[in-house]
Amino acid sequence: MPLTAISKRWSAHLRRTIGWLVLCMLATAAARADLLDDVYLVNDGDGQGEALEIRFQQAIVYQRHSPRDEGSLVQVYFQLLRPDLRELSREEYRRVLGGGSIPATTVVHNGRDAAGVHSLTLTFARNSHFQISPGRDQQSLRVRFFATGQQDSQPGWRILLSRSGRAVALPTALQSLPLRQIDQGNGEQWLELGEFSDAQQAQAILYQVRAVQPTAALLARESDGEWRLVSDVPASPASEITAPATTAAPDNGEQLPVAATSPVVSAATPPLPAAADLPTTPTPSTAVPSTSSDMASAAPALNSSAQVESYAADLMQAALAAMTAGEQSKALELLNQLLNLPPNAQSEDAQELIGVTRERLGERDRAIIEYELFLRLYPTSERRNRVEQRLSQLKANAAPKIATDSSAAKADISQDVYGSVLQTWFEGSSKIDTETSNPLGNTIDRSTLSLQDQRSLLSSVDINFRRRNGSTEQRWVIRDAYLASYLDNTDDRNRLYAAYWDYRDRGLGWSARLGRQSSQVGGVLGRFDGLQTNYDGFSNQKIGIVVGQPADTGVDEKSQFTALFAEQRLLEQRLSNQVYVVRNDRSGGITTREAFGDVLSYIGQTTTWYGMVDYDSLFGELNIATLQGSWQYTSGGYLSWLMDRRKTPVIDLGNALIGEPVQSLAELIDLLGEDTVMQYARDRTADADGASLNLTYPLASNWQIGMDVRSYKIGELPASGSLPASPGTGNVVTVGAQVIGNGLFASRDAHVWSVSQIQGERYDGWSLAYTLLWPATDSLTVEPSLRYYDQKDESGATLARWTPTLRLRYQFSQHMVLELQYDGEQSLSETDSTSDQLSRQLWSVGYVWEF
Repeated sequence: MPLTAISKRWSAHLRRTIGWLVLCMLATAAARADLLDDVYLVNDGDGQGEALEIRFQQAIVYQRHSPRDEGSLVQVYFQLLRPDLRELSREEYRRVLGGGSIPATTVVHNGRDAAGVHSLTLTFARNSHFQISPGRDQQSLRVRFFATGQQDSQPGWRILLSRSGRAVALPTALQSLPLRQIDQGNGEQWLELGEFSDAQQAQAILYQVRAVQPTAALLARESDGEWRLVSDVPASPASEITAPATTAAPDNGEQLPVAATSPVVSAATPPLPAAADLPTTPTPSTAVPSTSSDMASAAPALNSSAQVESYAADLMQAALAAMTAGEQSKALELLNQLLNLPPNAQSEDAQELIGVTRERLGERDRAIIEYELFLRLYPTSERRNRVEQRLSQLKANAAPKIATDSSAAKADISQDVYGSVLQTWFEGSSKIDTETSNPLGNTIDRSTLSLQDQRSLLSSVDINFRRRNGSTEQRWVIRDAYLASYLDNTDDRNRLYAAYWDYRDRGLGWSARLGRQSSQVGGVLGRFDGLQTNYDGFSNQKIGIVVGQPADTGVDEKSQFTALFAEQRLLEQRLSNQVYVVRNDRSGGITTREAFGDVLSYIGQTTTWYGMVDYDSLFGELNIATLQGSWQYTSGGYLSWLMDRRKTPVIDLGNALIGEPVQSLAELIDLLGEDTVMQYARDRTADADGASLNLTYPLASNWQIGMDVRSYKIGELPASGSLPASPGTGNVVTVGAQVIGNGLFASRDAHVWSVSQIQGERYDGWSLAYTLLWPATDSLTVEPSLRYYDQKDESGATLARWTPTLRLRYQFSQHMVLELQYDGEQSLSETDSTSDQLSRQLWSVGYVWEF
């Protein structure tokens, strides 16, 4: 980097950077136009456990992703709901540690192409089977992970044991089959047995179960992924069929045991078994993997009872080590794998220990189920008295507390510090050759302008500190970006994206977030400084309040808002309905916005729906009306659509200040009167309409094609005060196609060919692009791209532009990535009398340190 000539500026910037690292505990992430908001684990609404949610600062329209359902490197394509033509800086990074079936994940926002298509690169810590879909609102994507490539849309059968969740005595031959408890959303807790791919096998086991549970029924998974009762099962078997034990596939319910997250142990219950009381296992003959994910990936083919016993001993040893180290979630995952094996010498110990682990993780109800299952499976065990005592104490204590034993309490505490540090140096120059024809003198004037338009250093911090203790979890997040410019007459810029403390208490059912943040309440739009708190201790219901000041308003006058909301979730929490009221006020007690609305969302196995209505009672105007849906069909294809109408910006009395020389709304009202100011606010708020249709279809296992149709229109604005009338955009329609190929030359490469046509009332254009993501080695990733764009407007002016790009990423170490990028542009703009030829070069070099 050419830093020798600017050593004084560099020293000052370095001192500022060191100050951040001390103040913020060291961390950083880059921001590309401040689009990414956060990446974190959420409770998946269909009972699958946790999923990964990627949140954005703006509403987006998801298009497709590649590869389709398996890999460790994934490209996701989307567009913004409202076109945003602001200049973008470099990549935006977010990291999440993961847990259980969710691998550690890095999310990188790569920016947009000439047609406005943005892309994300998701890098998983291990090869994974996944499903990507829109989240619960228009500002999120959800990533689910599966233990196998089998998705829930595949045929399958289960046995419904009871609708109350109470365990029943099973024949000995069936006791190794997995159990699931699934909340039906109507007060019923269905207890389901097994997962079978063959209907005859499931029916044969049903007959055996009915010998001890006459009301048992058969469940079948249909093509839409839903489980439904089978009503035409014969009353008696046609023949005796012996069914071997099976392993559970991913499903729409929760397998028992599953990974839990909230550690609580009752002080009134007997102490948990000490280390000396834990079962011991002989040293296995093979090396034990160091992590639970290694155990999952290293699972051998078990073709004999000896292999089952050996692998079970390995799992038990790893689980005991995790429990001793206080890593209860890891221990739970390992014990779950062990209990899914055929019966072996470790099964009895594992069944007791999984109850112990659930107690330490605060899963009281699930611990009760595990202990009851232990007593049913091992009625003559020497540990029966101890398990019965713990079971009775758990049932007697409705609100378990953290154990007073200091070592147990210490083991329940987990702390993580993670994030990233990014610094990138930009060096760019441009050259413009202009030719102007003079028809009177029949001459051509030529001029050349060369300039240095980029010389800056971008530093950004992303720090996450997470502490889990008992049933509580706390999180401190700081994200800040500083752009130091080394060009004359340009200022340095700093922007604080997030700085908040997040607290969740799963035992009491409430949470709070304080600081600079983005809200998930429908009526609170954009980033703000304030408090968001909610209580979800009710059954499938949540209420909350949000208070604060909007951030990044662009005006000096402060604004405050208050929002109240109530949310109800049904159908195993797949269906969510949120109603809210919100009020904005400015200094002097002036109310600028009074609105109420409803947000309805549904996340199913193959479909998602989202709808929102926001009505402003102060203006008597419909502010937002949007409806969005998606459908993933069994062949791997994907269809999504959107219809949207909204005010832009959000209708607010403060819009009247646009273009006015005063900064205070109270001052403007004193000058013009309240009625005039309200009319100004209406005149300076445009209507925006949008619609889109996106279709993705797999051509083969490593090929897919996508078709996209999108239209948007921003209405004209009338003359208002000193502001002249502003024309609208007219209806702009974009039609595009993408062809994506994976693994053509290497195991993880991705090739994308795209073409699109843009047709508007004032201009027409089309673009052609090719991009490649090629992991050349385990450490080096090469990403070249080439784009061409051609445009002609209503006056006859034309534009032709080529933009080649080359990005190199080198994994220098486990936590350090070095990046080098070149962006070029060659364009020619012509009118009847002028011709401008632009040549632009932009180089950047930097690093990302993840910790």
